[in-house]
Amino acid sequence: MTALPDITTAADLAAAHAEKADRNAHLDDTVIQALTGSGLPRHFTPRQWGGTQGTFTEALTAITELSRADPSAGWCAAITTSMSRVAAFLPPDGQHTLWSTSPDQLIAGTLQPAGHTTETDGGWILNGTWPFVSSADHAHRALLCTTTGSQQRLLLIPSAAWTITDTWDTPGLRATASHTITVDNYFVPTSHSLSRRRLFAGRHASLTASCYNLPHEAVSALFFAAPLLGAAQALLAQTEEHARHTGHADGPALATAAGQIDAAELLLTRAANTADQTTRPTDELVLRSRRDYALAANLLTEAGTRLFHHAGVRAASSGGRLPRLWRDLTTASLHPALHMQQPAVAYTERLLSPPHDEALSRP
Repeated sequence: MTALPDITTAADLAAAHAEKADRNAHLDDTVIQALTGSGLPRHFTPRQWGGTQGTFTEALTAITELSRADPSAGWCAAITTSMSRVAAFLPPDGQHTLWSTSPDQLIAGTLQPAGHTTETDGGWILNGTWPFVSSADHAHRALLCTTTGSQQRLLLIPSAAWTITDTWDTPGLRATASHTITVDNYFVPTSHSLSRRRLFAGRHASLTASCYNLPHEAVSALFFAAPLLGAAQALLAQTEEHARHTGHADGPALATAAGQIDAAELLLTRAANTADQTTRPTDELVLRSRRDYALAANLLTEAGTRLFHHAGVRAASSGGRLPRLWRDLTTASLHPALHMQQPAVAYTERLLSPPHDEALSRP
């Protein structure tokens, strides 16, 4: 096992600044500094650049802890942790540009294609807009997906290359600053790009560590589900504290919500362990994990709503931590990666296909 990121300081600061961050719609600079120094940004940075090259189980633990303190901070941490793994698929020159000065780069980005490119000597001229780019206000660099020729690629750009349009005005996850960014006529060399298809196939050209050699969909939704888990656990803790203080609780509602949260944690932990412990997950295991990410999100959303209703009139307050946690949780659950429809169809089609060598029940 690698060293678990030390998220305690960042979590304490995130909790202390959460209300102000929600009100101001961005994370406090002290939280960003603590997050940068926590070990999470380098968790999937290759060791040759001073990174940890860590495990998904450790990442899940750390992101969940930070999300219990403030789901917006946890969401931003999840994005930059995930994108550092994606960035490891860059060619050596691109990795050098990104990490030669520090392994703790905060990377924003999106895998949804947008914008357009014009081919030129040694690379492309990039133009376009990309919506919902979380952490755009404090990221050092971004990986943006676009079409180059006949294929989709992710292009690495520095923060100086984009402008931000303030378009993120939502009830929850307000401090994630998931705004729209625009790039105008920025040159990106070929060495600062990676193939989206190679990333999704999960076969690295040179790095042999397992964290770089598994299909992207085996782990991508884990990073979006972890903040939900932290938010739901925080909601449960708030509810239990109030019940102990007043001596009153809706027993069935509280017990059911607690069980749903525990079940979701078990599903996410199994998926993370599968990614860490399997040399290369089979198609069946990948489909099972995709199913479990969506199922866990459903369980956490149901539990959060159950706890919100349990609070009664306290939940109607516009202030306070409980309604903010519920708003954060329900907003996070809207991410497309956590929708059940697509993974459920893919899982069922595989289940009903002719017999194959690997069993769905394989651990």
